[in-house]
Amino acid sequence: MELNKDYLTAAERARVEALQGLRRIFEGRHRDQFYARANTRHCYKALGPNARNVLYITENLAGRCSLKYADLLFGEPLGVEAAGDSPAAAEAVERIASNSRLHERLFGAAAESSWAGSAFWQCRARGGAVVIQPIAPEHVFPAYGDDAETLASAEIKYVATIGGVRYARVIRHLPGLIEHELWELAAGSNEVKARADTQRLLGAPPAEPTGVGELCVVEVPNYAACGRGASDYAGDVADLFDEVNNRISQISRVLDTHADPIVQALESLFDRHGNLQASGRALATGDMTQDAVRYVTWDANLEQAFAALASARDAALGQMDMAPELLGRGAGTSADSWKKFKLCASQTLARVNRKRIHMAPAIVAAFRVAMLLENAWVLGASYPVADVSLAWNDGLPEDETEKMQVVTGYVGAGLMSTRRALMEIHNDPAIVEEELAELAAEAEADLPTGFRDGMMALGDRQQATGNRQQGAEAEATTEAQRTQSPETAP
Repeated sequence: MELNKDYLTAAERARVEALQGLRRIFEGRHRDQFYARANTRHCYKALGPNARNVLYITENLAGRCSLKYADLLFGEPLGVEAAGDSPAAAEAVERIASNSRLHERLFGAAAESSWAGSAFWQCRARGGAVVIQPIAPEHVFPAYGDDAETLASAEIKYVATIGGVRYARVIRHLPGLIEHELWELAAGSNEVKARADTQRLLGAPPAEPTGVGELCVVEVPNYAACGRGASDYAGDVADLFDEVNNRISQISRVLDTHADPIVQALESLFDRHGNLQASGRALATGDMTQDAVRYVTWDANLEQAFAALASARDAALGQMDMAPELLGRGAGTSADSWKKFKLCASQTLARVNRKRIHMAPAIVAAFRVAMLLENAWVLGASYPVADVSLAWNDGLPEDETEKMQVVTGYVGAGLMSTRRALMEIHNDPAIVEEELAELAAEAEADLPTGFRDGMMALGDRQQATGNRQQGAEAEATTEAQRTQSPETAP
């Protein structure tokens, strides 16, 4: 690292600024990204005498789409299990997932890779445990191998303050080795002043062997384009977001300018200064044939403006393959329209599947590196490293009405057993057995008593005969009481 120069190279600075711009779009800070930084092609003028009062309204479609993709990918927890028959490896996978808060890490990686193109994880052995931790994409500077796809090394660079002094910290990840550097920065700038002692200030040696032959940094790509992770905001999508904000802002500007009612009064009511002549709350008038004062409102016709807004919004969602129905726009989601709803979302689900194809190898690689680190650094850990199998859960809710209709149709046609139908509905063997037992008990209770044990018993016949005799005697007694005269009635 050269002295008296920025700790980031020109290419690294450009990467950081580009990623920071994408983050601002994701977080809904569009005014800062487009207007304040002059990244918009639209002209926004000040309203009123205050030059800072510029109307710019944001609809954060970008963030909603990215979070919806994260919901579809990891809204439901991902099932991760060790492949093979090793109980120790299975326990290790469960332990690493728990220590790393895997569900949170996966959801964050899905949202982050949506706007950044890739999320980055580092596997670390600290305090007797191995964890998978995220790294902000703005701090990671990856280097790829000859195939332009495989991550060969990665540098993590950021500014840290230690003892009131600002330092540029560099963590360089290589296969089997992690290098630490600490550079003091000049006051008030990011220029490198001198190299510092990492062992004294950080407690970390300049070079630290990992005991693992693989890189401890894992890239989780959004989906590959030309061999690299690609952002969902690539191309003209950002301009379309700005266009949507422009349309909303211009419509609001027109409404603010013209929609407020104004007062129209006779010319004779104004004094030479243009003020209405009034005594208290009364206005003088000499012409009673017309209203002396009336309110005038503007009957706005903004159909074309709203149509242009809808067109820009649809274009932005189309570029991101996001079905409007998934964001609460367009068709409903009732049971009757469920099949149509899933059909409308087919393009979105296709992109979700593409994301899964590229994310799955990274998740498997992260667990492999974590298990290797655990074998190398955690006391008492010794087990065969195994690959993990992933069980993805669909982020869309299931329509129970549609499922019941299908299952009922199969059972009614004799194409499905009762046990299989209950399994389709509950997906739990224990609940299925309970339901079958209750159904058998109810069917037994509906049978005549003589058939409940599968045979007609003599005791049941005698009991039934006695019950009929008792019923006849009670009916005869009631009839006799009804025919008694009032004098003899009790």
